[in-house]
Amino acid sequence: MRVGVVTFPGTLDDRDAARAVRLAGGEPVALWHADADLHDVDAVVLPGGFSYGDYLRAGAIARFAPVMEPIVDAAKGGLPVLGICNGFQILTEAHLLPGSMVKNEALTFVCREQELTVENADTAWTRAFRAGQRITVPLKNQDGQFVADERTLDELEGRVAWSSATRATIRTARAAASPASPTRRATSSGSCRTPSTRSRPATARTAPTARAAAPTASVCSPPCCRPSSADPGVDASTTSTISVASVAWDDPDAARLRDAMQAEMRALYEDDDEPVPLRDVSTIAAMVLLRVDGEPAACAALRRLVPGSWGDGAPGARVGEVKRMYVDPRFRGRGLSRLVLAEVERHARDLGLHRVVLETGALQTAAIALYERSGYVPIARYGGYADVELSRCYAKDLAARS
Repeated sequence: MRVGVVTFPGTLDDRDAARAVRLAGGEPVALWHADADLHDVDAVVLPGGFSYGDYLRAGAIARFAPVMEPIVDAAKGGLPVLGICNGFQILTEAHLLPGSMVKNEALTFVCREQELTVENADTAWTRAFRAGQRITVPLKNQDGQFVADERTLDELEGRVAWSSATRATIRTARAAASPASPTRRATSSGSCRTPSTRSRPATARTAPTARAAAPTASVCSPPCCRPSSADPGVDASTTSTISVASVAWDDPDAARLRDAMQAEMRALYEDDDEPVPLRDVSTIAAMVLLRVDGEPAACAALRRLVPGSWGDGAPGARVGEVKRMYVDPRFRGRGLSRLVLAEVERHARDLGLHRVVLETGALQTAAIALYERSGYVPIARYGGYADVELSRCYAKDLAARS
């Protein structure tokens, strides 16, 4: 069996992975991050180390490497892919694995031997083991806590290949969370991470507990954006009349949509705090309202940012921020989020802005996928999001109109 071992700039465990493949009787095939094909391998290993761009977020830049495109396509077709340590983080960033990784509870690097129990001996990577067998693996990470919403953890239940000896299953790891700490951090078997819990800061975004149902489409938690489901575009089969208009910030229909967004996000994140109003409404440059057959269906706002308040960028760049993006649940699945996002970008261009930025949550994979397809790239967390681990910030440079 030919097993590809990917090397990214900064990878340091690729030789260990290749040696392990040889010891298991396979043929290791070196794959460089810039390769455009997989050289007819039968499986792929993304080894540990520190991929380039980890200073932004582990795996956030490496997931855009040319080799990841054929890996994602092949994995969706059934190719076995194993992510170890940093490789696991890259797979979550590439949306081949659900959930996200955040820093360890003590915010320190962990290095120790970890005993695991083989829970499933029927996978491509565990067939040489027997169910219930105890093994010991080296554990070393800094971003070692796996976070996902309750629905995702339910879907993962029973599909764990290895688990920590102290937490036999994902459900056990979830139950270990204290009532004061609703964030769910479960064992991620592929990278041998162990679970822990932490009290939630008042301003930090957390994953939902069992009471909160995962959204099926776009929501936006103040002040972040979450678009609707990842439709490639508007459903051409619909015969509804769609209209887009610029309205005042206090327009009653726009205000009702924003209130609905606030309520949905408080339920999702189990946040009992009163919603935080926008600090300075005078910075709103545009409020977009989309109607379907005359009914308010979606909204989004564009806010001018003070230079230097939003993170990296060209000196003197004029920047706007997408805010309060929301699609009414009755109108989701029609590609309206893409329409309203494009309208906000049009306003930004008309105002002479060079770039737009936005913030979303790590658990909103459909939103992230939409942004990335729309040309947004990850940036460092900016402003008030700098210390919010589950925040994901994106930017898009706007091409000037010809």
